[in-house]
Amino acid sequence: AGMSVWIIGAGPMGLINLRFARHFGAEPIVVTDPVEVRRDYATDAGADVTLDPSDPDWRDRLEEATGGWGAERIVVGPGSTTAIESALASAAPGAIVLVFTPTP
Repeated sequence: AGMSVWIIGAGPMGLINLRFARHFGAEPIVVTDPVEVRRDYATDAGADVTLDPSDPDWRDRLEEATGGWGAERIVVGPGSTTAIESALASAAPGAIVLVFTPTP
């Protein structure tokens, strides 16, 4: 199996990153987005798990999806400090976190 990837934000760029992750063998691929239709697009594009960050259990579900280790590769799409903080808090040891957009 490939490395676990967590993509924060399922907008156009998040979905492109999802396609690349799937192409290069990432597994599992977890996508979080607060908009249901975007989570549906992510599922259609190959996400193994989609999560709503407003769900109080989303962190537990992310941990479960990554075998308790956290994500090994994380792409942060939204330019918010909350998204960046969440990524750093849920990263596996030695993870790579790509902050895709600047914060405001």
